[in-house]
Amino acid sequence: RPWVQAMSFIVLLTGRGRSCGRRLPLHCFLSDARGKFEVARIPPWKRWPKGGLVRLHPWRLPEVEPPFDLLACDDPEEVAGAISQVVPWKRRWSHHHWLHAVCAHVRKLLPDMASRDIVRIILAFGELYTKRKMHTLLFHDFETFTQLFQALPVDEAATEKSLLPLMRSYRRMGISHEPFVHAACRRVVSGEVELPPDQLSELVRLHGDLKLKSPRLFAHVAEVVDLRFAYFSEDQIGDIARTFCALRYRCPTFLTTLRRELPFRLHEYAWWNLIDIAEMYLDLEVHEPDIVERIGNEVFKLILSMKYQYPAKAFKVLAFLEIGDKRTFRLLLRNLPRVCSQLSPQTAAEAIMACVAVQVEPKEVYHRLRGERVYMLLVQQLLPSIGSLSAKMTCDVLAALAKAGQRESEFMFKLEDVVIQRPYKFHAEHLISILRDLSVLRHPSATLRDMLLQRKEELVHCTPSALCAVPEVLAGHPRRSETDEIKQVEMQMLSQVSELLCKPGAYSLPSDGRVFRSKDEFWWKQLRQRHFRLRRKAAAAGASVKPAPQSADSAPADQLEIHLADAAIAHISRR
Repeated sequence: RPWVQAMSFIVLLTGRGRSCGRRLPLHCFLSDARGKFEVARIPPWKRWPKGGLVRLHPWRLPEVEPPFDLLACDDPEEVAGAISQVVPWKRRWSHHHWLHAVCAHVRKLLPDMASRDIVRIILAFGELYTKRKMHTLLFHDFETFTQLFQALPVDEAATEKSLLPLMRSYRRMGISHEPFVHAACRRVVSGEVELPPDQLSELVRLHGDLKLKSPRLFAHVAEVVDLRFAYFSEDQIGDIARTFCALRYRCPTFLTTLRRELPFRLHEYAWWNLIDIAEMYLDLEVHEPDIVERIGNEVFKLILSMKYQYPAKAFKVLAFLEIGDKRTFRLLLRNLPRVCSQLSPQTAAEAIMACVAVQVEPKEVYHRLRGERVYMLLVQQLLPSIGSLSAKMTCDVLAALAKAGQRESEFMFKLEDVVIQRPYKFHAEHLISILRDLSVLRHPSATLRDMLLQRKEELVHCTPSALCAVPEVLAGHPRRSETDEIKQVEMQMLSQVSELLCKPGAYSLPSDGRVFRSKDEFWWKQLRQRHFRLRRKAAAAGASVKPAPQSADSAPADQLEIHLADAAIAHISRR
């Protein structure tokens, strides 16, 4: 009977019966689904190309030779045809000598070559890449590659079919010839070359890889996205957002289009596009509370599917944008150890600061995971590459650990070695911040203290909070030796700090706002309310910072009579 057969199948699957010795997995019975992997679960840049020649191993490729002696032929057209047929097969290390000889012969014939022949040669050498490294070539001859692009007439060669392959080859060859890129973009913007939506998004992504800004091209692509948003896939919209975030380029048309379209499509986006769009809003300081709040709500259901460094990136974005609820942060924190080994130094440092921003306590347990273990794993991942961080980022990481009370002795010793090896990477402002945080963590450093005493001429460029911390820094670390010379240098530094802070007209705020940190909150707000999160907090609290007078001459005479304790604040605010 049918119901008997159904019950027998259920018993066979679940393993509940006398005749079944163990429970079998479902794929043993569903043979169609066995051995398949859903590529849509990973980002596009992690997927391998589908080309047959790229996916083959080099030792399986046949030895392809030209039908004639290529190095003895003087006909540019025949040489270009033979190169386009033979060069893509030359993928072994033993072929490099022959390829260099071919490049030398191409340089000799280059003045007599037509644009069609140059394009064929460029595309032939541009095929020498592997499936694992699609953005680099197996063979490089920078002199030949540069001369090929310099001799290429863009108006004739850059067409609908050849423009994007030429841009891909330019990216893989790693040369620098920006006039070619600008000329190709002009043809796209002027309408001489019409590209479909997928090629437009890839062209923008290639600009992000090359670290080149093309405002006219970006504005043109944003207008096409505004007009034909339904023809762009979510990965293509994500590529444009990632490029604008990497280049720190703010396109009002693109942001307006996202404000109109994202509320209807955000729930369908994959986790990598969702987080990267949120990161664009964070880095470009775009104030879109409705969209940002929607992103925070959508992240929770995608946390367990995130791979690579995206759990840490999502944790940073939600923490700095101040969105997301408690359960989202706890689940993201629980998944951080799973991806710690894949984090870059920049992402690991930002994750440490995000943990402090959401008040992750080292002694508290978060779903069977202690907070100090999260800090330890992130610091261990950051430790080998701490020298690759910027000076400001290094100070911010140490300040975050000091605020959390997490003592990492190995990290502090490593940081001290980095400062000693590269002393001029760190300004006196950075040295004061490092010494102040080291004293909080009970880690004395006489070497860094002596290094600070040699930077008296840099005190005039420090922030007010750093100047106020100089006495504390000098008192919190021991002297290397009790000599009169060192004591005299200390007295000179303290006298200079007192003069800068108390004598009107002796000090002015640094003009570069990037030197300010969250420690200098008052001075940051007094100079300029640049960060949108501070402006939003002030508006929500009903408070605002009044700007300082333009000059000291415009201030009333009664305000000039101030107390000595307030002298620093008064004269700095007037400047």
